[in-house]
Amino acid sequence: MKKRLKQEIDGMIGEGKLFDENQKNRIFRKIQVQNTVSTKPKRFSLVAMGITMAVASIFVVLLLSQISLDPNNGSSSTPEKPMINDETKEVDNTEEPDTSDESSKVETYDSVALPDHLYKIYTQYSQTHDDGLLVGLKPFDIFRLYHHARIQSDNRTVFELYYKGEEHQFFPYESFEEYEADIAKGISENEENYNQKIMTVTHFEVKVLSDEEVIVNYVDPIKEYPLSFRLVKNSKGIWKVPFMPIQ
Repeated sequence: MKKRLKQEIDGMIGEGKLFDENQKNRIFRKIQVQNTVSTKPKRFSLVAMGITMAVASIFVVLLLSQISLDPNNGSSSTPEKPMINDETKEVDNTEEPDTSDESSKVETYDSVALPDHLYKIYTQYSQTHDDGLLVGLKPFDIFRLYHHARIQSDNRTVFELYYKGEEHQFFPYESFEEYEADIAKGISENEENYNQKIMTVTHFEVKVLSDEEVIVNYVDPIKEYPLSFRLVKNSKGIWKVPFMPIQ
């Protein structure tokens, strides 16, 4: 093809032709350059293809040789060792604090009569009026002692069981003599009946209002309507009966 092209161009050179000799040489050189450029990629492609095929052949040979040498076809006969978690979890044995509301606690009793241990305390207290004997007693214990003293007409013990001598609780008497003088004026018939009838009441509920105040709820044994009897704790931590305790 190159030779034929040269012949055609030679036919166009000369006087009265399209090209002269110099123009022919320039055109022919350009054609040679184009042919050189167009053939290089083909050579490169053939070389690259040859290298790729050689690498692939080597890879196949190596793979086949590895398979033939491994009787287990690449699988491992050794079982995997299980992972052991040595982390020790701490057990929380901390007890949750009691968050119950003290003011919601209610205790119930079925009688105002003195049990044996309170009767012994009453016997000593009625003679000595030592408040040390009352330390640690519950509010309902004081309620029982107070009513037992009223039933026995033990005015001095009733007087000693009152909360007095501190500013925030009202008490109208400065001495037992003043208190006794008022008592001597007479006790109403209703009060006497109440003192006797309270022994027939079979249900008392003690409700805590605060660390220093409780109420005893029960039904009036005569008029049969609800009553609330207050008790308060003095500065020594002893439960006492406030003046006019019934609400």
